[in-house]
Amino acid sequence: MRSLKFLRVVGLFMLGAIALFGCAAKGPIDQSGNALNENQLGSYGVAEVEIRKGSRAQSLSTIDGTSVQQFCNMCFLQEINLKPGPHTVVMNIGFDQAHQLIRETFSFPVEAGYRYTLIHGHILATKRDDPAQVLYTLVPIAGRDSDTYYPPAMIAQHNETVQMQRAEAQEQRVRNRPLVRKIGAHICKEQGAVVYAGYVEQIAEDKVQIRVASAAMKQNRLVSPVGFQPNIIWDSPSNWDLCE
Repeated sequence: MRSLKFLRVVGLFMLGAIALFGCAAKGPIDQSGNALNENQLGSYGVAEVEIRKGSRAQSLSTIDGTSVQQFCNMCFLQEINLKPGPHTVVMNIGFDQAHQLIRETFSFPVEAGYRYTLIHGHILATKRDDPAQVLYTLVPIAGRDSDTYYPPAMIAQHNETVQMQRAEAQEQRVRNRPLVRKIGAHICKEQGAVVYAGYVEQIAEDKVQIRVASAAMKQNRLVSPVGFQPNIIWDSPSNWDLCE
């Protein structure tokens, strides 16, 4: 009976391992499961799971929404050749305490001749045939989808655009300042995660009286912060802007 129980445990373990890892894939293939020869590889980038000595094995789960099992049945796929362009790769990384499969998603741009090693929180980009020399690291952009990874050039371009937008917004606020000092003006103010809105009721030399009528969370304007009550305040018009 003990032998039978042991065999059942081993069988369940092997089924789980196959579901997660499967058997080794044979030869290089592309995202459609087509076999590639050495002459074709230079036209592709390659995405691979991180392989570290002594760490748990990991494998690829889906490529651009297609399960690898559709073209690599029961295979242990640790790398895939991808055509240049944007791709989304999902990686199996293990099981949680409830024995549910844990996966991590990586969306990133691929260039021919590059190797992309998928690691939790970032992607290392190297030359395809020289994985020892890291050329750059792809990471998510703060405030954006954490599953999308960008190379340094795209992050720099994003930061430059954000800085330009902030400068333009500040210039617009300066141009709007005379309008904020008009009685009846509908004005708004961002403070942390909250956006306050109100109306100008009186004007003094360097301040305006504002009837703060509403407050809403910046990420969801339908939700008001707990405890907010309409109130009347005096404040500098430079702290407010016309509501969009």
